[in-house]
Amino acid sequence: MMFDSFKKDVSRQSFRGKGPMTIEQILGDPLNLKYFKQFCIKELSVENLLFWLEVCDYKTIDAPEYRRFQARKVVRKYIVPDAPMSISVQDKTRRDVSDQAKKTEKAPETTLFDTLAQDVLLSMKLDILPRFLESELYHELLELKFEERKVVSMTEFDLYRFLGAGGFGMVLLAKKRDTERFYAIKVIDKRILISQNQTHSIYREKEVLACVEHPFIIALRYAFQTEDHLCLVLDYIEGGNMYADLMRGPYTHERAQFYAAQIVLATQHLHELDILYRDLKPDNVLLTLDGSVKLADMGAARGIEDDGGIKSGDLGTATVARTGKAVDPSRGRRMTITGTHGYRAPEVYERDYGKAADWWNVGILIVEMLTAENPLRGENRRESEHLTKTKDVISVLPAYLRDEAKSVVLAFLDRDPTTRLGCRKVEDDGQGGIKGGVVDIKAHEFFKPIDWDKLMAQEMEVPFECDVDYEAPKRQPIPKEFSTQLDYFCQMVDYMKTSMAMRRDWQLKAEDQKTFEGFDYISNKVFEEELDKVAENLRTNSFGLPGGLENKVGAMGL
Repeated sequence: MMFDSFKKDVSRQSFRGKGPMTIEQILGDPLNLKYFKQFCIKELSVENLLFWLEVCDYKTIDAPEYRRFQARKVVRKYIVPDAPMSISVQDKTRRDVSDQAKKTEKAPETTLFDTLAQDVLLSMKLDILPRFLESELYHELLELKFEERKVVSMTEFDLYRFLGAGGFGMVLLAKKRDTERFYAIKVIDKRILISQNQTHSIYREKEVLACVEHPFIIALRYAFQTEDHLCLVLDYIEGGNMYADLMRGPYTHERAQFYAAQIVLATQHLHELDILYRDLKPDNVLLTLDGSVKLADMGAARGIEDDGGIKSGDLGTATVARTGKAVDPSRGRRMTITGTHGYRAPEVYERDYGKAADWWNVGILIVEMLTAENPLRGENRRESEHLTKTKDVISVLPAYLRDEAKSVVLAFLDRDPTTRLGCRKVEDDGQGGIKGGVVDIKAHEFFKPIDWDKLMAQEMEVPFECDVDYEAPKRQPIPKEFSTQLDYFCQMVDYMKTSMAMRRDWQLKAEDQKTFEGFDYISNKVFEEELDKVAENLRTNSFGLPGGLENKVGAMGL
């Protein structure tokens, strides 16, 4: 009976000139894609969809270094003869694509995998799509009401505990109910944003996070909203931040070197996207349990243009146009003195700065990793500015630091941004290569042990024993008098508690909510990670597949 009514629904759609969904309609809409992904998993047919999603991600990568890395990763995963998730590829195409991905003189074109992607699309269209259109999942998708067409909402998260507060909201630890995966949710109060005319800042942060998928930068997985709040759902990093870790004492030379190299790659990635980070400090560097770092908190990030807007190209989400802030051209270039005192570059205090200011921050961070102290941080902003502009850093560096460490610190802390390490003009070195820019950083003696390609691929051996403190998340008890988990955590932050009290007198109107239209977002990586997990289970004949697939795997003799 269910399929009879389903056929009638499809017939009604066809009568209206709509017909069943096409593969393009399914893959182009996050909710449709969610249901199609579930069907692919149920059918144990995930390789084609996973390849298509990863190619879509690849095509949006503007940063050349990261695009080169991703091209090689896709080739190794799907295209080489012994690829773990091999797709059907003609030998000539296999060789051509592999050769182009291996070239080192420049990053491969974004069209590298287009022919293969079209073949995979056609395969899905002829094979799994017809079965999906006859499935209960597709029927369930058609029956959704407009207000139910959400990929994710707050009800899908179990809020565990309070992690911290910021200028416009707070960060909570939460577990997604269906996958039991932990995330950090940044909850921002809409009324506070509106009252302070700062809506552009949250769109900037969201846009930066959406376009900077990188091994050493925190990843945005979802963005959604409630009636009163905006929510950014980020990967949860268990090791805490570097600031807390350094309270135990400075790092060894090897550890500081390894972390610094990762931060160089992350900063290079941001700069290739014309994004200024502006707030690099130990508090904003998160530590993984396996020896990596992740840059976090993009709240201060901005584009390099005067209005600060993010120009994210094909990676732009529906709200990219809202990231700029109106400027008065008659005042000339006048940027905000942002960041944290003790970490700001000298030129930041002059309100005219660029990417060079981030490289100054890298120098300060290296000092702090090696000594657990910041020699330029004063008691207040005025003292910190004075130290930044006048302090002889070499005089306060401990004698035990290696010469190459002192050298790299002084090169990063050059008060002239045009000659600072990482900031010199990129040009031909006269020997068939290039010099200047980030090339100079990677060639510095301090980074001599680093294999940059292996580091990007996270294949380089960690040169220290990772002893980051970790404690399994514990739930914060919520008193019964609170109607929702979120309300309980809101009352823990003074300005959010005040905003809660204002809800009755200041109800957000339709025009207020219109300000946040298009905020919702989901990363392809959410789907890719789930598909990857299923594929890995199938390769290793493991159990624990979602949706009770263990029995199906056993029945197929896998």
